[in-house]
Amino acid sequence: MDKGQGDYVEKLEKENDADNRASKRQKMDIVLEDPKRPVEAVQKGFSFLREHMLTDQSLLGYLSECSALPDEIKQGMREGQDFVSSGRAIKAILRHGPEECRKLIDFIRGSQLHADFKEHLSKVDVDSEKFNLSIETVYEHRTTLYQEMEPSLIADMLLEKLVLNIDEHDTVERAVTRKEKCDALLLLVQTHKDNIQKFKLALKKCGCSSVLDEMKEKVPEIPGI
Repeated sequence: MDKGQGDYVEKLEKENDADNRASKRQKMDIVLEDPKRPVEAVQKGFSFLREHMLTDQSLLGYLSECSALPDEIKQGMREGQDFVSSGRAIKAILRHGPEECRKLIDFIRGSQLHADFKEHLSKVDVDSEKFNLSIETVYEHRTTLYQEMEPSLIADMLLEKLVLNIDEHDTVERAVTRKEKCDALLLLVQTHKDNIQKFKLALKKCGCSSVLDEMKEKVPEIPGI
């Protein structure tokens, strides 16, 4: 391929990336506005909502009055939550289903968080690691993986990507030691091995570069990349 062809291909790839991002934003607008998909919107916004529960007084006030939340979670809010407690609050709303999730989305739409929430939902993770990961490769490099990855954070990301459901996410959170959390997470990754590339993206996003480099050396790059 000569330089002219290479520049043209690069231009097309950039245009496709821009189109994909625009399409993603449109899809997230649909998810956010569609009354039939509020659970998906809340789950995709899990980390955003959890973070802003600790800093946004209007969101905290709404949740303090939310009938879907148990008293112990509300007490935790008043006393100052950590990320685990905040996550429990969001999952409690998810467990109550579309009606409570719709109420939360309606609140967000009328708040100052709306634009930032939409932006969070529209973010696109770019796969810069051009190889197809397999569950066999993951287990071959488990030692390095356990040293590098933060299992709770990876589980959060996979929950947002709709790979894990809230009960599966709980299995990671309930584990006591780091190794137990890693073991629980890898079992779930194996269960959802059709979505293993999303696990790879989560590793990249969390800065697990050493183990990704190790795994990449053992796996052929994707043809045509």
